[in-house]
Amino acid sequence: MKYLFLPLFLLTTGWVGAQDLARQAEAATAELTAYYQLDDEQRAQVYVIETTRLNNLAAIDNLETGNSRTYWSKRQAIVLGQEESLDRILHPEQRKLLQEKRLARRIAESDLVRELKAKGYSQERIRLEVLQRY
Repeated sequence: MKYLFLPLFLLTTGWVGAQDLARQAEAATAELTAYYQLDDEQRAQVYVIETTRLNNLAAIDNLETGNSRTYWSKRQAIVLGQEESLDRILHPEQRKLLQEKRLARRIAESDLVRELKAKGYSQERIRLEVLQRY
């Protein structure tokens, strides 16, 4: 009897997880739509980008506890990949907003590196701190 319920449980759990992922992707899409004033075609593309981003983040969750450096490097790659995907679909006036966000992030990273160097942190520790901002 338990062998009958196990597949049903796994299917239900996967379905609930997919629903949660879809809700998160929809919320992120709505946020980006409001920020960039996206049209319907762009909104559909952003939904795909966000779904991919969330799937990729879920795929590396197991690395967070085991290999922190790898986890944060992969997380950075996912975030930067999402930005590049957004950059390809945005119109020139929308792209300016993305460039402003990137510039603000780079300035914040630069300030953090200067601050940590002043405190005497090692290069490896500084790199990990910068990665953890993603």
